[in-house]
Amino acid sequence: MNNIQAGDILAIRGKGWLSRQILKATGNTVSHVGLVLAEGAVSGSAFVIEALSRVKTDTLSQSIADAEKAYILSPLNLTDEQRQKITDTAAGFSTRSYGYFDIGLQWLDAVFGSRWFTDHLGWGLNDHPICSYVVAASYASIGLTFGKVQNDSITPADIYKFAVSNPTKYSVKEIK
Repeated sequence: MNNIQAGDILAIRGKGWLSRQILKATGNTVSHVGLVLAEGAVSGSAFVIEALSRVKTDTLSQSIADAEKAYILSPLNLTDEQRQKITDTAAGFSTRSYGYFDIGLQWLDAVFGSRWFTDHLGWGLNDHPICSYVVAASYASIGLTFGKVQNDSITPADIYKFAVSNPTKYSVKEIK
């Protein structure tokens, strides 16, 4: 787990019931994302902020312990100042409640093959974020996006697909 830096994205394929539902809905390999806040002094002890039942920070080792697969999506060519702005923005979400209403809207979008529900009915993600919103909003703080998907509608799969399909912008490394 060398070369993990603050601002890198952790993408996970979970094993639980909610993870399986997200995978079915998005048709991709990942069901969750988090953001590396700081490198750890020991390999595997980097700190990751992620929206679970609340937005919280754990070590990378704890975050991937129950994962089936895990990837680090490392943006290329970011300055230290940009990485700091990304992590400062993410840290601002700390301890907020999870956006269960908004995950329901994403489920409706998956059922109807649209993004209408999240684009038109999503509200409160800043106060009650989902995992992909924390990552997308943090990157938006420096003017970066993950394609044309709005932050309110973005899924872990959208972030992963964007990184994989843009090898000049991201390196993707499987860590579990």
